[in-house]
This record gives sequence, C-alpha cells and structure tokens, in this order.
Amino acid sequence: MKTRESSVSPSPDTPHAWSGHDLPWMPDDLQRSAAFAEPLLAHQRLASGEKALDHARAMAGIVADIGGSTAMQSACYLVYAAEYLTQPREVIAKAFGEVHATLAMETLQLLRLQRQALEARHQEGTEVAVSVAGRHENVRRMLLAFSRDLRVVLLRLSSRLQTLRWYAASRQPVPHALADESLQVLAPLANRLGIWQIKWELEDLSFRFL
Repeated sequence: MKTRESSVSPSPDTPHAWSGHDLPWMPDDLQRSAAFAEPLLAHQRLASGEKALDHARAMAGIVADIGGSTAMQSACYLVYAAEYLTQPREVIAKAFGEVHATLAMETLQLLRLQRQALEARHQEGTEVAVSVAGRHENVRRMLLAFSRDLRVVLLRLSSRLQTLRWYAASRQPVPHALADESLQVLAPLANRLGIWQIKWELEDLSFRFL
C-alpha cells in the first residue's frame, strides 16, 4: 500500500508529482531524497521486521562512513522508495536524473533477486536441491553480474550490514541462510574490495548468529 502525504498532495506515482519544482528546496540531493522517500516509507517494514525508513537512514550512514558519494547515500532512500512507485524509474529520473534512477533501480533489482533466492531456500526446507556451496556460488555469480557498477555492490553490502545490525539490536531470530550467506559470500566480497570496516562487522555479526 502506498503512502501519501495528504489527499491534496500530488501522487508520488506520477512523473510530475516529484519533479524538482514540487519538492521543498533542500541543500543537496541527499536531503531531497530523504524528503522524497519519507511519505512512501513511513509506515512500511522490510521482511525482517525493520522499519523501511529506519533501514534507509542507517544504510545511508554506513555508506557515508565508508566514504560513499552523496549520490550513493541518496540511493539508499530511493532504492526502497522505488518499491512503492508504479513507475519508479520514470519518477526517480524526473525528480533526480538518470544517474540516480539507474543506480537505484539496479540496486533494487539485485536486492529483489537475492530476496527471492533466500525465500526459495527457506521453502526448500529439508529437501535441499542445491548444495550450500552451490548456493553460495550462485550468489557470487549474481553479485558479479552487477559488478560493472561497484556502487551497486557497495550498496548491497551496506544494506546487509544494516540488516544484521538490526537483528543484533532487536534480538530477533536470524534466518540461518542469511547469516551464512553474509559470512561466506558477502564478507569475502567486502574483503576483496578493501572495505575492511564492513568486512569485519559482517564477519563478527554473522558468527554471532551461526
């Protein structure tokens, strides 16, 4: 269900509704993207149970901590806002430009693919059709396919780190497949990219849950 600011506000699903002229003036794209996403995410939760807006904010903080650009930090909000738009690429491109739209949509595509893979593993139950090593290799290939733009991979790593942080803080049970994938696939990837802070924390949190 999409969230709207008021009955008299333009719908966020229409390309003109969130053009630069319709948004309140902000000093930079990061604050504009946060203002754009807030009405869409205010009452939404991720599959984990974490509030979507809180996740986007914390994810943007992680990206900032590793020196990510303002465009990358903005994408943290736009990726999740896009799930509640019927024409996300068109709307985001109109409001923020093609660069922001492409980054947000490619990151969202990767998130959705990994989400579907995790759900499929959960549904398999004890009838495991693919070995653990095989599943990890599938995820590696998936990430490699998106590595033409390393920003997408960095956003994925930041999102997963925030998810693990949320599980640690909330003390909710962590899906084993999620923790295992974080340790066996995402932490080594962060290491390969030289993002030590994310690598160490992914390992530390994953070990706690396994």
